[in-house]
Amino acid sequence: MDTYYPTRDELAPGMSVVIIEKHNQQSGLESTGIVERILSPGYSHPHSS
Repeated sequence: MDTYYPTRDELAPGMSVVIIEKHNQQSGLESTGIVERILSPGYSHPHSS
């Protein structure tokens, strides 16, 4: 399965996203939501590679 991780430039407040919350990482249970604000100041998140 190919996994795509968008960069910060590709994310914006108001976008719909699908994430796996930390407590659901083992099960892989996905949650959907809307980006409220970008917290990480870097170009990409260090755990997304």
